[in-house]
Amino acid sequence: METAVRHPRLHFRDELLKHKHINMNSLVGSSGYGGVLLCDVKRRGTWRNFIILCTATFLSFIAVFPSRNLQSSIHQSLHMGTVSLLALYGFYVIGCLSSNFLVRKFRAKCLLIVALIFHVMYSVSNVIPSMYTLIPASCLLGISQPLFWNIQELTLLGYSLNYSAVSTMDIDRSLRLFQTIIVITIHSAQILGNLLSSGLLSVSNVKCADIWSTRMLGNFSHDLEKGDHFKSEKWTYTLPLIPVLSRKLSEPPGPINYYQFLTVLYLCLGVVAVGSVLIFFESPDIFVKKKISSWKERLGEIGAIAYKPKCVLAGFGALFTGFSTGLIVADILKNFGTDIFGCFIVGYMMVCFGTGNLASILCFDKLRKHGLSATSLTTGFLLNSAVLIMAFVWVPESNQAPILLIYLGVWGVADGILQCQLQAAVPRFLPQQKETALIGLRVLNGVGMEVSFILSITVGDLVTSLFTALGLHLIGFLGLVLLVSDSKAREVALPETDAIETTLPITQNMVETTQSTESLT
Repeated sequence: METAVRHPRLHFRDELLKHKHINMNSLVGSSGYGGVLLCDVKRRGTWRNFIILCTATFLSFIAVFPSRNLQSSIHQSLHMGTVSLLALYGFYVIGCLSSNFLVRKFRAKCLLIVALIFHVMYSVSNVIPSMYTLIPASCLLGISQPLFWNIQELTLLGYSLNYSAVSTMDIDRSLRLFQTIIVITIHSAQILGNLLSSGLLSVSNVKCADIWSTRMLGNFSHDLEKGDHFKSEKWTYTLPLIPVLSRKLSEPPGPINYYQFLTVLYLCLGVVAVGSVLIFFESPDIFVKKKISSWKERLGEIGAIAYKPKCVLAGFGALFTGFSTGLIVADILKNFGTDIFGCFIVGYMMVCFGTGNLASILCFDKLRKHGLSATSLTTGFLLNSAVLIMAFVWVPESNQAPILLIYLGVWGVADGILQCQLQAAVPRFLPQQKETALIGLRVLNGVGMEVSFILSITVGDLVTSLFTALGLHLIGFLGLVLLVSDSKAREVALPETDAIETTLPITQNMVETTQSTESLT
């Protein structure tokens, strides 16, 4: 019998060393293409692929997350908007646990196209919203988000290795450069998308509750009894699935529904993102295989982490960040924004939140050597406590829109500080289980959002959600302080190639990172 050939495993750190100290002279000379040095070809290919990746990311995020922020305000009947968010982040948790397996089995370009197609399907579901379209599309979007992050992790790592090999830039600096650009791209897309959403909705006379008639959910008799403005209107769909309000020619046309125009515009942007990757994107020419852990080894790592009380307490901090994001998307945007000012202000609120979040992330990255000091920890705790306490005692009035926007900006700063602290502290405390720990942070973020949506649907009381958030915050802060103090006390000098980590969470705020979340390594 023939014995199976076992290929030796590639150690991730050794591969980084090999690429870091690669001889640049080996890339030039006879390997040129038509007299052009190979290093120049690789550099052009690297930047071209990176630009396409940034473009696709920008177009997909500008289309998806503004629609997500409006769910609880637009689709209030039967809590369809909040149920769609519940489905989205429930499958996000599943995606966090399965994305590594998929990335190892399929090519990066194939998975990237599939993830972008799921983004397009979510935009289509917002063009034709119902329980049968929006919920399944939300599930697909949720499971594609972690896949999207993992693909970016692999491609950015390949680009940084390639670029550092043909330049004098250190690999750590090169990786941080690519990550910073992609983080700015994501937040810029969310900010611009929310500005576009608020700008179009602000010129529309249609109220949020009237954007989609409840008869789309089957409640025909209720609408007829109310005798509202849907009485003489009929919804039809024409190719390519664009809702058209048909009237008799003798009747005067009604006001333009800018939300419908907005959803179709988002759909077009998503299609452009898929096309750009399909035509111009190439799979990375440098692919570093990570050490593949079996399920038994991974469960052993999870068990080792779960038995550390400080890690368990810090996990409440990750739960809080997810719960806080869900609280904003499901409750704050509706109760403090839509119900008082109208749904046009939702985009402006998320612009302020995203701007504050990005500013705190970039500042924390610049001051990462001092990012886990007592001052930083205290600042994050006080800011997060302040925004929660203010939600207890203050409800904005119709003439206090500037104060509301400033409030959301401060909340974004507080959320960014806490996200960065968790992303930096947990891998430092668990250097041997860094990858498992970061996956655990993403999972706990998703679980926290799920708890927030469940409370919003079942209890429907903002005060209860705020009390829950405050309790999670206090426990999580205690765990983070213990984690940082212990890691500093027993911190050992790691090899330079092991120190490649980032404090740039790509969040979903998500919630736009939001999620939004969301670290690349």
